[in-house]
Amino acid sequence: MKFIAILPQPTEPGHKIQISGRISNNAEEFSINFANETNDHPQSIAYHFKWDVAKKMLIEDYKEDNEWKKRNATAFDIFDGRFKNKAINDSISNRFIDNNTIVDTTDTFPHSYSLLGLEFALEFAFQDDGIYVYMVCEDARNYVTHFQPEIDIQFIESVQVWGDVEKITQLSFSYN
Repeated sequence: MKFIAILPQPTEPGHKIQISGRISNNAEEFSINFANETNDHPQSIAYHFKWDVAKKMLIEDYKEDNEWKKRNATAFDIFDGRFKNKAINDSISNRFIDNNTIVDTTDTFPHSYSLLGLEFALEFAFQDDGIYVYMVCEDARNYVTHFQPEIDIQFIESVQVWGDVEKITQLSFSYN
C-alpha cells in the first residue's frame, strides 16, 4: 500500500472526496479503494477503482469477506490531461467538449510514451444512487464513471491507494 487515510466521519450522500497525486515512472496500474476497515489488507471494500495504464482499462469492483464480487472493466485510455509534456497535453485538451463529456477521437497515444510526471486528480461524489467519479481539471470536472455499491457507503472507514503512485499531493473531504 502506498497511502491510507482514515475518514474523519461516516460517508453520506452529498459528501465528496478529492484525491490528487503523481503516478510513478512507467506505471502499469494503480487503485483507490474505499475500504470498510482501516488495516493494510481489508477484507471488505465498498468501492475499488483501478486504472490499468498498460491495458488502458478502468476496473471497478467491491470486496466482501475477502472475495472480489463484481469486476467491471471498461476501456479507458486517458486520465486527466495534465501531462508534463506540452504536445501530449495540447492533444488531450482537445478531447473535452464540456464538463461532463469526453470526446472519443481517433487520436491515440502510443503505449510507449513516458508516464514520468503524469498527475491525476479525481473526485468521488457520494450520492443516493451510487458513487460518481470525475477527473478534476483546472477549470472543469469530467465524468468518468458511476458505480452502485452493494455495501452501504456509510460503512467506509478509509481511503487506500495502491500500485504505481509516486506520491499523493492532496486529499480533501467535503461534507454537507
